[in-house]
Amino acid sequence: MTSPLIYLTLMTFADIFAIYYMKKYVLTEKPEHILISVIFYSLMLYIFYKIIKSGFGIGITNILMCILSIIWGVVIGTFIFGEHITFNQKIGTTLGLIGSLIIIWNTDT
Repeated sequence: MTSPLIYLTLMTFADIFAIYYMKKYVLTEKPEHILISVIFYSLMLYIFYKIIKSGFGIGITNILMCILSIIWGVVIGTFIFGEHITFNQKIGTTLGLIGSLIIIWNTDT
């Protein structure tokens, strides 16, 4: 049985690519970018299914998926696309990272 944390890592990578190509589509309006984004979002849903099927709770999985998506969205937006985030948004992102680490650290499966 594959660890839910391995699936969560794979889902995070799929999310990174989905977010990146969605932003690329917004900037270029090239249809292939939206198609790639949709494929990666579909892959995320399949991995989400695999995590839940492996016995990991749906609530915790969804919380982690959302927090990690926010963190990676901020990273991609800031460092790749040059977007600016406010001080409060930086604090919120940091708290989300700390929260996800606490959730992962206190999870038995």
